[in-house]
Amino acid sequence: MRKQVFATIGCAIFLLIVVGFLMMAYSSYTKHQEEIAEQKLIKQERKESRKTLQSSEEREWNLDCLWEHVIEIDGTEIEVPIKYNDLIKTLGNKVKEAKDKKIMLQNGQVLWLNCTKDEKDSMNNGKDKAMVYGISTQQDAKDSCVTIQKIKTGMSYDKLKEYYETPVTKDDSQSISVLQYADPKSDLDITQQNVTIYLDNNTVVGLGIYYDGSRED
Repeated sequence: MRKQVFATIGCAIFLLIVVGFLMMAYSSYTKHQEEIAEQKLIKQERKESRKTLQSSEEREWNLDCLWEHVIEIDGTEIEVPIKYNDLIKTLGNKVKEAKDKKIMLQNGQVLWLNCTKDEKDSMNNGKDKAMVYGISTQQDAKDSCVTIQKIKTGMSYDKLKEYYETPVTKDDSQSISVLQYADPKSDLDITQQNVTIYLDNNTVVGLGIYYDGSRED
C-alpha cells in the first residue's frame, strides 16, 4: 500500500516537474515570438517612416519645381512672364494662328493667354508691350502637348497626388472640378501666382499656370 502511495506521489511530482518544464518552455517560446514580432513591427514602422519621409520630401521637391514658372509647349520651354511677341517668336512655326489671347498650334492644341498692356487688359495695337502672365489649355484628347513640370492632360488624379498632394482650393461645384495650387513659401496670394488643374472623372483635362512677378515686393 505504501509503495502505491509513494508511486502515486512520485508520478505526481514527475508530472509537476514535466508540466513546469513545459510551461517554462512555452513561456520562453512565447516571449521569443513576441520579441520577433516586436522587432518586425519596429522594422516595419521604420520602413514606413522612411517611406513617408521620402514621399513627403519628394512631394515638397515637386511642389517647389512648380514655382520655376516654366511650361513646356510641344517640346519648347516657355518661362512666364514673357512678352507676347517673344512667345510667338519662341514657338515659331508651331503657331498656326495667333489672334490676341487665343493661339492655335499646328497640332490643333489651343492656348489661352492671360495678358496685360500698361495695366490695362487689352492688346489692341500694343502686342509689343503686352506681357503674358498665364497660359492655359484644355482638350478632350488623352494627352496634350502642354505640360507644367510633370502635370499634363490625361493624367489620373491618383497619379497627380503622387506629385502634388494637397491643393490650396478645390471646387467640385461644377461638372469639372477645379484645383488650384499656390506656393506656400511665397508672400504672393493665389490670385497672383497659381497652377490650376481641371478634373473630369478623376482625369486631368486641363491645366494652367499664372505668375505675375511684377507684383512681388
